[in-house]
Amino acid sequence: MIFLHNKGINSQKTRIVFRADGDRKIGMGHFVRTLALADMLKEDFYCVFATVKPSSYQEDEVFKVCEELIVLPEKKTHFEDLLKELTGHEIVVLDNYYFSTNHQNKIKSIGCKLVCIDDVHDKHYESDIVLNHAPINPGGFSLSPKTKLLLGLDYVLLRPPFFTRTKRKGQFIEFRHVFLNFGGADFKNLTGCWLRELATVSYINEISIVVGDAFMQMHELSCLVEKNPLKINIYQNVDANKLVSILQTIDLAIVPCSTILYEVISQDVPVVTGYFVDNQKEIASCLKGRYEHVYVLGNLEKVEIREIHKFREKVKNSKIIGLNLKHPVGKLKKEFLALNQRN
Repeated sequence: MIFLHNKGINSQKTRIVFRADGDRKIGMGHFVRTLALADMLKEDFYCVFATVKPSSYQEDEVFKVCEELIVLPEKKTHFEDLLKELTGHEIVVLDNYYFSTNHQNKIKSIGCKLVCIDDVHDKHYESDIVLNHAPINPGGFSLSPKTKLLLGLDYVLLRPPFFTRTKRKGQFIEFRHVFLNFGGADFKNLTGCWLRELATVSYINEISIVVGDAFMQMHELSCLVEKNPLKINIYQNVDANKLVSILQTIDLAIVPCSTILYEVISQDVPVVTGYFVDNQKEIASCLKGRYEHVYVLGNLEKVEIREIHKFREKVKNSKIIGLNLKHPVGKLKKEFLALNQRN
């Protein structure tokens, strides 16, 4: 186990240990949204990030927010190793499908307060708080009587730049410049699949693509771009400010029902979305038909160019409305400060 420090320890603040991973197998969504939560709480708490095998990019992003990074070993004992670092006075935030009810109970038994960031609610929760920023039905959760459920876009976990940029409400919609992102890993290379088909659409002039640290098909993608007459921009490992600046230039985004969807929505960009992994299916179902400028497909592995045409016809004479996402920092600070005072 390795400990890296950013600043001197401030013993006056309660320690929060954020536990999340990001790699090409599970994507970067857990890592990004957990770090966004840490950024909202860093003024009131001593923030520590614990993860397995962070890349240099991840280390840099952590130290923009947190005072300390714990690099856990790549072995089955990583949870037990984390437990050894807890005194019982911390708040622990877990964000990973790996953590079961049993893992929750072990953390609680030490005396720690516990918050779980949820996607699929496929387990019983004994944590103090369960946080899921998707607009989904609360009826599907199994909770302890003492567990508080924080649901919906009022608690959206985005980084600060997504709440501070000028929005584009009132502009007429065009689909000339398209944005593609299928997560930081895109292990199915959906970027390449969609790029091939979008390049045949006459009204599209430009395509901007963002891939992450864990994307493994960069050579194949670059070859595809070289053969294409369209203007195609490829960006890798962009920070939040750069991503916002890209989103401000586009007319349409095609992204999955994950963190990137909320980032796109925050910038009032019309979006085509769907799923390619199971944990995105429920969000897709809840969003279908809910917002005029959020067009939900099914499985994104099946490229549906005719659906892009249908969406264009539906909105081409309308103006951008926007969803008016509010920064949840006030609400989340209140919840965590109250949790910190709870006996």
